[in-house]
Amino acid sequence: RYRVNKCYCHDSTWKPALAALVQRSDVVLMDLRSFKSHNDGCRHELGVLARATHLAARAAAANALDPDELHDVEGHVVIAGFGRVGVTLARVMDVEQIAYIALDLDVEEVARARARGLPVHYGDASRLEILRRTHLERARALVITMDSAKAAEHIVRAVRDFAPNLPIYVRARDSKHARRLLAHGASEVVPETVEASLQLAARVLVGTGMSEDAAELRIQIERDFELRSLRPESGAHR
Repeated sequence: RYRVNKCYCHDSTWKPALAALVQRSDVVLMDLRSFKSHNDGCRHELGVLARATHLAARAAAANALDPDELHDVEGHVVIAGFGRVGVTLARVMDVEQIAYIALDLDVEEVARARARGLPVHYGDASRLEILRRTHLERARALVITMDSAKAAEHIVRAVRDFAPNLPIYVRARDSKHARRLLAHGASEVVPETVEASLQLAARVLVGTGMSEDAAELRIQIERDFELRSLRPESGAHR
């Protein structure tokens, strides 16, 4: 354990000393109360920490998915991706008391979530062997919220082969991406561009005098049509 306190240096010898200490440390605590963004020394310290990949690796390992920790989990929802969409979905699951397990590759986001007691683990959800550690065979559903369109398609293909009957819900970029996901075996898809336009349309309808209930009904009709149109066999028409 090392501690660097108020150290005033008139040359640059402290820089290699700091780098050496960081490399030999498992954990680094930095007091940011006196941090000044315009200070070259402060910026250098952050740079040293940012380049310390071994610290990130240790943090990832500490929060990695441990199958033994989940040996009795059952009837849960697996969330692949804990970004803005995954976080919102998890909040809904918590309120409705539906068990879930989330995976993400953002070390900091995973650490923050686990510090709040959330069942979020570090792991690459695009790898089937990692997803299998969440006990997909006993899961209620898989929800894919990742930003990468290719990764989402890869996951759907791999999981559909492994678990033919598992419901798979996927966040899609647009209608074209949604159709590809359905072709690969996704159960349900939600195209972001379509949903955003529907939400905007709802606000416009209410703003021009339509009641909330009437606007909600009208938008639901439009949503149903859009989702049916993604499936060629549905023969959706107006």
